[in-house]
Formats: sequence, C-alpha cells, structure tokens
Amino acid sequence: MFSANVFGAKMSKLAEKWTSPDGGRERLPFGNRCCALLAAVACGLALGASAPEVEQAAALRRKIDTASLRRMVVDLQASYPERFTRAGEFLGRLDEHEGELAKVDARLAQAPRPQQLQGIQEALDGLMLLEREIALANPVVNARPILFVVRQQYLSDHHNTETLFHTGEPNASKYRPGGALKILDPKTGRASVLLDAGPEGLIRDPEVHFDGRRVIFSMRKGRDENYSLYELQIDPDNGCRLVPGSLRRLTAEPDATDVDPLYLPDGRILFTSTRDPKYCHCNMHIMANLFCMDGDGANIHQIGKSTLFEGHSSLLPDGRVLYYRWEYVDRNFGDAQGLWTVNPDGTNHAIYWGTTRSALRRSSTAGQFPGRRKSSVFSGPATTARGGRWRSSTGAGASTANRPSSGSGPSRPGA
Repeated sequence: MFSANVFGAKMSKLAEKWTSPDGGRERLPFGNRCCALLAAVACGLALGASAPEVEQAAALRRKIDTASLRRMVVDLQASYPERFTRAGEFLGRLDEHEGELAKVDARLAQAPRPQQLQGIQEALDGLMLLEREIALANPVVNARPILFVVRQQYLSDHHNTETLFHTGEPNASKYRPGGALKILDPKTGRASVLLDAGPEGLIRDPEVHFDGRRVIFSMRKGRDENYSLYELQIDPDNGCRLVPGSLRRLTAEPDATDVDPLYLPDGRILFTSTRDPKYCHCNMHIMANLFCMDGDGANIHQIGKSTLFEGHSSLLPDGRVLYYRWEYVDRNFGDAQGLWTVNPDGTNHAIYWGTTRSALRRSSTAGQFPGRRKSSVFSGPATTARGGRWRSSTGAGASTANRPSSGSGPSRPGA
C-alpha cells in the first residue's frame, strides 16, 4: 500500500510524462491526458493539510499575545525584583519565539503541508509552554496551591445562567458529566485529583474556607439528580491532600438545585438555590435566589427574593455580599443583569454596578481586589455561558476593560 506522499509523487511523474507535448515522451489522447492531470492535481491537494487542521492552528495562533506576555514579565520584574528573578531569561526566550511566530504567520498565510503544519503546531505549543512557565513563576501565583475543576465546556443555551441542568428542565439533556476537583502545585506544575464525582457526576463552584483547611462545593453524581452542597477537609501540611473520611453532604433536597456556596465570617454559608422556584420571563428555565444556612447545613432560610436569578456571590471587605442579579424591574433586557450587594442577614439589597450599562449586557461574576477599592468584573453577552471580558470597577460606574476570558478564576487553599 502506498502512502499519500509516495502515491502523489508517482502520479506527478506520470502526469509530467503523459502531458509533455514533446521530447520523445509518450503522449496519450487528450481525454486521457486530462484525467491524468486531474489525478495528479487531486493527489497534490491530498498532500496539503486539511482545512480544519489549518483553522485549528490559526485559532491557537490568534490566542497568543506575546506583547501582553512581555508586559507581564516586565511588570512582575518591577513589582517583585527579589522574587521574580528570571525576567531576563524569559524575555530572551520570548525574542526567539517571536522569530518563530513570524515564520508561523507566513506559513499559515499559504496552504501548509502536513509536515509544515506539524512544525507550526510545535512552535505554538512551545510558546504556550513558555506562557505557562512564566505564569507559574509569578510570585503571587506560586505562593500557594490552586484549587480548580476540570469539566467540558457548557453547551450553548438560551441564557448564561442556564448551567444548572435541573432535572425536568428544558435543557436537562444538555448536561455533560465528567468533572473532577483538582489541586495544582505551582512549584512543581503538577495537578492531582482531590475528589472525582464519577463518570456521570460533576463538581462546580469550589470555595476555600478562611482557614485554608476546608472546601465547600456543589456536586451531582448523575444526570438524574440535582446539585447539592458538600464539604471536605484538606491537609495543607501534607500536600493539601484530602483528609480521609472528611467528605460530608450539607444539603439534600432532591427537588432543588444548590450552587455557588460562600463561607461567611460568622461560620454560616450563603448559597444560591431553586428552593423558591420561578422561571425566566423569556423562556421556561428555572431561576434561583440567595439562601443562607448554618455551617452544618441547618437553619436554611431565604435572604433574596428577586423575580429571577441571584448568585455568583463574593465577600466585600466591609462584610457585605457582592452578587449577580438578573431582574426586569424598571429596566429592559439590555441592562437587566448587574451587580448588587446585600448584608448577610438579607437586609439592604442595593445596586453596586452595571445595571445602567446596556452595552455590557451582563455582569455575572465579581470580586474585590484585596486592599483596594476596585473590583474585578466579568461581563459578556446576555444569552450565552461562553466568553466575555474582565473589567475593573470602583462600584461607582467607572470601569476598565481587560483581555477576554472564558471563565472565572480559581480558588486558593491557605489564602
């Protein structure tokens, strides 16, 4: 059996022979010469990389921003001169990779052959590895382990809040299982599984306790059940490994979805739940409100009662809870989703930012920078769970756009 390359080479030689007008070479009738030429052309096309492969490489190339990476290195060197000591090395390696990227761009502008595409992929992979190496060398990042969840991308749906996949809901069939809770050691670059929900399960919304030894999260073990809240203990003195026998279930209402848990300073837990069911005005999706409970799961009570969705909560330094809220009271579709604040006891719900900015569509996740008045805000399209842009805000309306992103940041044990 011939390989594509060998077969193509043979057909090219035959085409050259059969279609030559003179020179003592054999000549075929015109129809046969055309067939031979078409076969040679087809084989030549087969030698090129497929369009999806080329587009995949081009998409990866578009994600690489060496200018931002360079600014990051310079800023880290200026901010942490004694702790970030490899700036010169990283900048030199960036120079080399930028030279390779120029060649990559030139090859992608044409129709690269499979061998060329392999070289393109190797060059892009090398730069992505350098980007990871620089990120892990960041003194802020590598100070403590990082907790995260690995899962598939949510399937596109009517609205960005529709990631609950509540049983019986119109989009329940879009639930995609398989998502483990993992922990990354930035010093070694190695990740390990802390807890696996099983082949049909999924974990989301991990939150680390103030003492760095407990983690609360949402989990479901199959598509025929809803999310409940769980808590486990980790041992920071032993590689942040799971403490055997520490996993416990805090909520167990089979007809409710409980997500977005948040530890409060007084020992209670705030979370988002569908226990007071209501539905999206422009579709049939179930919505959720803010609830609060004791640290052991007792005394569950509702602290938010807006008409649609409340969630993605975080703490502000003054003790208030910052949360995402979607409702249509005195506003239209374009600015119906913004950031609000509330006291942990459910009093004084108030607008924080975003509900008068129709161009943003939604502001779904936020948290305040430690020691600063500014908050980081994730905003994006109203009708998708994918994509968006991080911005910073003082809560008074001013904002600064940052680079696009596709999700929220990880939690940190020991923070």
